[in-house]
Amino acid sequence: MITYKNVGMKYGQNTILHDVNLKIGDGELFVLVGPSGSGKTTLLRMLNKLTVPTDGDVYFEDRKIKEYDVQKLRLDMGYKIVVFSPI
Repeated sequence: MITYKNVGMKYGQNTILHDVNLKIGDGELFVLVGPSGSGKTTLLRMLNKLTVPTDGDVYFEDRKIKEYDVQKLRLDMGYKIVVFSPI
């Protein structure tokens, strides 16, 4: 299970994500949709510590991502970004 609790992200004075709360269960198919620049990739990059949230915590299997060894986390986790174009 993946959980985002009160996650926020700022780059300088720009707030990219604010107070994101999200739970994705094991085996669920999850689709994140939004306009360019809305924080989709930033949210995804937090799963393997490529981006560290400035607020809140991300959990994988009820353990904070920041507690995982970054090398082991990245070796054990993969993700895929699929981009769909409007027809």
